[in-house]
Amino acid sequence: IMDDIEVKEGYLCPICVKDLGTIEELTAHFEAAHSAEEKDVLQSLKGLIGRAKRKILKEKDLGDSRAEEDDNGPDSFSRLNWDYQEMGATQRHTEAFRSIRSQRVERYVSQTNKLLIRLGKLLSDAPADPEKRKAHEKSIVPWIQDGDVKLCPGCAKPFNLSRRRHHCRLCGGIMCHVCSQFLDFALARKLMNLTALSTPRSSVAGPSPETSLRVCRDCLHLLNRRDQLRDQGTPKLVVMYQKMKQSMDEAEHILPQYYKIIDSLHNGQTSHTLEEAQMLRVQLTKIAERVDLLSRQIGALGSEEGGGPSPRALQLQGGVRLAASHFLRQWLLGLPGPPSPEELQRLQGARREQLQQQIQRDKASALQAQRRSSQQQPQQQQHQQHSPGPPRTSPVEAVAEAAESGWSPASVASGSAGQDPMVLQMGIIRGYIRQAREARRYDEVAILEANLKELKREYMSMTLGQPPGRES
Repeated sequence: IMDDIEVKEGYLCPICVKDLGTIEELTAHFEAAHSAEEKDVLQSLKGLIGRAKRKILKEKDLGDSRAEEDDNGPDSFSRLNWDYQEMGATQRHTEAFRSIRSQRVERYVSQTNKLLIRLGKLLSDAPADPEKRKAHEKSIVPWIQDGDVKLCPGCAKPFNLSRRRHHCRLCGGIMCHVCSQFLDFALARKLMNLTALSTPRSSVAGPSPETSLRVCRDCLHLLNRRDQLRDQGTPKLVVMYQKMKQSMDEAEHILPQYYKIIDSLHNGQTSHTLEEAQMLRVQLTKIAERVDLLSRQIGALGSEEGGGPSPRALQLQGGVRLAASHFLRQWLLGLPGPPSPEELQRLQGARREQLQQQIQRDKASALQAQRRSSQQQPQQQQHQQHSPGPPRTSPVEAVAEAAESGWSPASVASGSAGQDPMVLQMGIIRGYIRQAREARRYDEVAILEANLKELKREYMSMTLGQPPGRES
């Protein structure tokens, strides 16, 4: 049957099977005679392939060419035509990962610590004589017997006269000369934090058994890993950020007291001095300069190096710099200044005049109240017995309250015996306030001032004949 079939060869047209002779003639013939038939041929081929695909996948044959065009069009791959897909089965491997990691880390840490303990014993009082040194090493780490190991664990080659057995000084294992490593005394000193080692020789060109310890690859890998972890340490960025945050916390602690002193000075009060405000302002200015300098250094960290920091590092450094700038603008750059000495004298003079006027008014009110109380003294005593006021704050209680923070004042001389007891108490507390201010214990000053105000209010109420809870 094969002999009866005619086989054509040459440059044949795929449509009309005509032999054109050359490739140029074939191309010209196809473009001239079959350019209109190209789309129909491609469409028929697509339809044939689509029907075969549906038959294989056991899909329903749509039957018309429009459906075939829709299936092969660009809209058929739109995500809008996808069906909703349910979430498949999931399983958490976090706990398994943590258990495996903890076991591995614990094994590495325990093995490394064991090697460091043995290394410290080997380096302490190491004899200079090779024979004595070998006996010293055997006494600390037991060596495996030579007959127990026939092949080198590292290269799996048998031992013979040319390939001798060598022992690891840290684990006692056996290996050949090629698989053995040498731990230099300099690295050992660094690992053990020792300032000096009793070495047979101090300067040799390279590692040798006289200036180092023969160890296996596994032990040296663990020691090198520990050395790399120690070299990493705390990043420079973290150290600088911690210093900057400490300065910010210090400023936040000083600012309330500074504002309190400034308000007191502007009100003409004498409880604080101008030197205190100036000292705190200088301290806050230095803190602002320190925070600004550290933030600038953090922002420029890594720029002096060739490659420069990574994009994530640049983003982090920029965020730190932005936070520091916001802190400076919000708290330290717009600080209110203390008044000048001339302005302070003027404010204090106005304050004294105001207090004198208040004292004159209080004296006049006290005289009137004294006249009334002399006439109603029995009724007033009976009223005080049946309705006592709030408990008075004694100097002992005020000092005990202030001493809760760890500070207590020295004793203050009391006044004459004929003075009012409450006046004596207020004088003693004023002395305590003066001592606390000299010691710069501003928290205790606030506590004592609150107690002094309470005594003043109670004294005024008793003097004017009013209940303790009201002021005239």
